[in-house]
Amino acid sequence: MKKINGTLGIISVIVLIVGMIFKLNHWFGANIIHCVSALGLAAFFIVYLFVGIKPLTTGLEKSVGVAGALAMCVVVISLAFRTMHWPGTGILVWISRLGLLVTSVLLIIDSIKETDKTKQSIKTLFAFTLIILTSILFFVTHL
Repeated sequence: MKKINGTLGIISVIVLIVGMIFKLNHWFGANIIHCVSALGLAAFFIVYLFVGIKPLTTGLEKSVGVAGALAMCVVVISLAFRTMHWPGTGILVWISRLGLLVTSVLLIIDSIKETDKTKQSIKTLFAFTLIILTSILFFVTHL
């Protein structure tokens, strides 16, 4: 199941990039490609909720995994809504920002409580990267 989900994620990202290229060039089929890739990525994160969280050990790690997967589902769906100019985009973008912010805060708390220095370093780096990306998302979508 993990191999299938990993393959789904890779294929969905490639199709998303192709869809973005099509959308930027106003080529035929861009909307369909973009929606299919968004659904594929949302499916990837939903499968992660069932499969990827099991190996996490602490409750805080599982909370970060659930919050992150749900936030990324909303991010991908809001990206599709925004590029397709569908109604409800503003609400979805705000929910995705809030979800990413909550995930960042939980990850920072988890990295503070982590005893293994290697894991702590990786979690801290990822938390601050996520905060920076959330800030960029705020300013790009706020304009």
